[in-house]
Amino acid sequence: DFWYVQAWCRKKEGERTFALDKIRSWRLTDRYFLPKNEVASMEKIQETFGPYVDAEKEEVVVHFSPEVRQYFLRRKWVKEQECKELGNGWLEVKFKVRGVHAFKHWLYRWLPYFKVISPEWLKEEIQEELKGALKNL
Repeated sequence: DFWYVQAWCRKKEGERTFALDKIRSWRLTDRYFLPKNEVASMEKIQETFGPYVDAEKEEVVVHFSPEVRQYFLRRKWVKEQECKELGNGWLEVKFKVRGVHAFKHWLYRWLPYFKVISPEWLKEEIQEELKGALKNL
C-alpha cells in the first residue's frame, strides 16, 4: 500500500498530495504554522480518482462498446457520472473527476472496449502510450 498526506505546500502556495515514501528527509524545527482553512472536504475526496485530491476537476467523455456498456448502466464508478445511450449500441459516459491520470490507468482495464472523446490531450496521451506498449511486445 502507498500512504499519502494532504498538506499545504509553501513552495506552490496551495494544497498538495505528498507520497510519504518519496520524502527523503525531515527535521524538527522551532517554526510553527497555523492550520489552513483550505483543507480537502469529504466531497472533494469523493470526487478524486486516486490519491490526488489537489488535482482540478475535469470532465472526461468516453464511449463504451456494447460488450461492456451494462457495467456503466448498473454502477456509478465516480460520484459525477452521466450515461447516455447512443443509437449504435454504444454508451456515452461523462465522468467528472479529479486525478485524470489515475483515471486513465483505471480506464485501461476496459481495453479494447472504449473510445476517449474528450479531453483531446487524454485521447492523444493514451494513443501514444499504447503505440509505445505495442513496440515492447
